[in-house]
Amino acid sequence: MDEQAALAKIAEEVSTNALVFSVVNDETFSEAGNILVNIAAAKKRIADFFEKAIRTAHLAHKNVLELKKIAEAPLLEAEAHLRKEGNLYLQKKQLEVDELESKLRIQAEDAQIKMAEEATAQGLGEVAESILETPVTLPSIPLAPDIDGIGTRKNLKIEVFDLKALARAVADSRIPVQAIDANEQFIKQEARRKGSLFSCPGIRVYFETGITVGGRK
Repeated sequence: MDEQAALAKIAEEVSTNALVFSVVNDETFSEAGNILVNIAAAKKRIADFFEKAIRTAHLAHKNVLELKKIAEAPLLEAEAHLRKEGNLYLQKKQLEVDELESKLRIQAEDAQIKMAEEATAQGLGEVAESILETPVTLPSIPLAPDIDGIGTRKNLKIEVFDLKALARAVADSRIPVQAIDANEQFIKQEARRKGSLFSCPGIRVYFETGITVGGRK
């Protein structure tokens, strides 16, 4: 049996025994600890066995990726430039379209009011009311010409410019708490730095004991 097959057999045997094992007292806890140490040793043997192959494959993969990166670099630069230019143009066109749509809406609403006034003057009150209640429809104004393979889309963007105001809105239940994510890394750093002096509303600091596995002494 070659080494790879032997390692696979060891892993399978250890796994089979471990998956049916239950920790119910100090004795079985100790047995579980010994199994974990054996698992760590087996994992190291497997890692050592595959290390050379992994390193060789990683180096080959890295070299191929570098060649790919060099080959497509001019294309990525050109793409980034054209995307930037195109987006700037679309932003400019959007302002123009918004302005035009605003003018068309005002014209359409003025025409609607005029039609309603004429209907009222003719004693057609219900018709006038119906005219005013009809939503104004505007023609679709394209931002850019149609190009095969190229499209445009509106990307929703947000900017939190006042975090305290956002936090107050969450505290007042005006928006869901999901709008604010707790910075867990920062909170843990502060808790470690201040120790028992750390205190923050809405946060409970506690320790959870877990098993760590090391090699045999």
